[in-house]
Amino acid sequence: MKTFRIVLFFAALLLAVSACQEQRPSSTAQREKITIACMKNQLTSGLVITAKNRGYFDKAGLDVTLQLHDYGKLALDSMLDGKADLSMAAETPIMINIMKGKKIAILSAVSVSSENEMVLGRKESGIRSANDLKGKRIGVVPTTSADYQLDAILTNGGLSREDVTTINLQPAEMPDALQNGRVDAVSIWNLPLLQMRNQLGAKGVSLSDKTLYTEFICLLTTREYAVSHPEALIKVMKALVMAEDFIKKHSDEAMKDVAATATVDIKLAEQIWNIYDFSVTLNQSLPIALADEARWAIKRKMVQSADMPDFTDYLYPDALTAVKPAAVRIIR
Repeated sequence: MKTFRIVLFFAALLLAVSACQEQRPSSTAQREKITIACMKNQLTSGLVITAKNRGYFDKAGLDVTLQLHDYGKLALDSMLDGKADLSMAAETPIMINIMKGKKIAILSAVSVSSENEMVLGRKESGIRSANDLKGKRIGVVPTTSADYQLDAILTNGGLSREDVTTINLQPAEMPDALQNGRVDAVSIWNLPLLQMRNQLGAKGVSLSDKTLYTEFICLLTTREYAVSHPEALIKVMKALVMAEDFIKKHSDEAMKDVAATATVDIKLAEQIWNIYDFSVTLNQSLPIALADEARWAIKRKMVQSADMPDFTDYLYPDALTAVKPAAVRIIR
């Protein structure tokens, strides 16, 4: 009888534990699912990749999936097509979509650099400086930050688009086009830029000026998502701030981790890692840059509307303010 009671006790205990497990959702089920479209083959997704790989999104209560694209414009398109909740992109395609009427909410900059993009030319084509680009064929990905950067370089050399022939190319097409002379120069970002610079060696010339252009890689979402998921966005910011701290304290370890996830050769990553400022910020320089590029897009007839929006209306500072108020420095 005593044995029976013991067995009955443990059977009841087992049933109780089983019932509790059935009623309590798993830790993954409790976390809100978010898909972030970001970039591979480059290092600018460093904060998001670090937050994912180091478990900071998990700690913040999120179940995040990273959706990797060749460059930011494609990541942004994925979000606008409803295939991702958030995306990363440089400021140029963001500006283009705002000018086209898309309801975008910019959460923060996550990577800033004045050295990530250049015009790379062939010395065999007679290129030594920006004014040597006159009459040359230049490959570029249209409506991207490299497209804007090309005009900045041309203007600095006393030239305009009318002085050159631009050829629309995807990043993967540029190395062969440059090597075989189909184009005399390309305007592009890293990692393709670095790979082509290494291939050309002494036969190539890099045209850049840190004062001409600064690239802002931003994290953004749709206005609808921002309004309906404010708590989730605060959690995203918490995770990114943790990632920022990790990168600052463990830079080499973070670089290796990011390079592996972004499929960047570690030897190439080592050459350019330090050109990026991986900080979660939202300051006045961003809407100023967006307005400058909007004037460029209007002049180039890349957008139908000639009305200049107030780009501060497209900033969503609430999430970052809740986590790191000192990182928000905008005029409102």
